[in-house]
Amino acid sequence: MRPSEVCNLKKSDVNFEQAYISIASGKTKSARRKIPMTETAWKVLKARFDKTPNDLLFAGGKKGNGEQPLIKLTNAHHGAI
Repeated sequence: MRPSEVCNLKKSDVNFEQAYISIASGKTKSARRKIPMTETAWKVLKARFDKTPNDLLFAGGKKGNGEQPLIKLTNAHHGAI
């Protein structure tokens, strides 16, 4: 998944019964897809799902627009490579 897709992930995008994440929007038709979840991803998302009152699973900052987690995720990614 793209970092922006992770940061904009909504509760309605996650299907725990069938263990996949649905990416419904994107610039191209191929950007729309279903991504299978690993067992670890399922557990992490389920814990996050149950904790957050918002529709956005990783909302950050005061505005909850997803920008703050994207910056942190991007910085962590660049630091790892």
